[in-house]
Amino acid sequence: MLQNRSAATPSGMTSSSLIAKAKSSEKYDRSMEELKMVDLYDFKSIKLIKKNSQVEKDKSVPERMKRMEANYHQHGMKRTVEAAIAVNIHGHPHIMLLRIGNNQKGFYKLPGGRCRRGETEEECLKRKLTKRLAPEDSNEPMPEWIVHGVISVWYRPNFETLLYPYCPAHITKPKERKLIYLVTIPAGCTIAYPKNYEFIPVPLFDLYENSKKFGPIISSLPQVSSKFEFNYLYQE
Repeated sequence: MLQNRSAATPSGMTSSSLIAKAKSSEKYDRSMEELKMVDLYDFKSIKLIKKNSQVEKDKSVPERMKRMEANYHQHGMKRTVEAAIAVNIHGHPHIMLLRIGNNQKGFYKLPGGRCRRGETEEECLKRKLTKRLAPEDSNEPMPEWIVHGVISVWYRPNFETLLYPYCPAHITKPKERKLIYLVTIPAGCTIAYPKNYEFIPVPLFDLYENSKKFGPIISSLPQVSSKFEFNYLYQE
């Protein structure tokens, strides 16, 4: 039997409360419409192959900090970009991570790098992704990088490993600014990653609040990606 829900009023709730609740629900629905829709392509539709190794410039963290300090005194603040490449696996967002070492003691990173002088951040992002992940074989189709914008900004106040998602008030000249972009790749692309790395998809629920394993930037991706609504596409 159908019931007329408007005929009954919940205990302690006036008609004006019902109207306010309806308006609140309408406001919520409208705010959800403001989320940017992003097509997330099926991971199975992407071809992964290995290519020649790419050796890191620095063999240790102190060596990297020393080189950063030398470059800072010559060129000023370092501008870097990194890509959170998202794919669809079983209807859940996964982020593609480069990993050096095994699962227990490995080091995880997002693909990206330093911007050249006069180069925009998005130009640098596509250049670095192509260098790191494009096939060396000209017969393989070049991947298309679909950039959905900046999802977080991080600052390095000093020549040390600590980064913050804001510039501290007492810092007038940060040593590095790092922009994180959300990127997707369409179905049928071929990704070639250096053979001294692994290139693996990691679900958002594994990244969430797991800074001990992935570091503060990667573990914050579930929060910052919540500004998007994902449309999950599947391979036929």
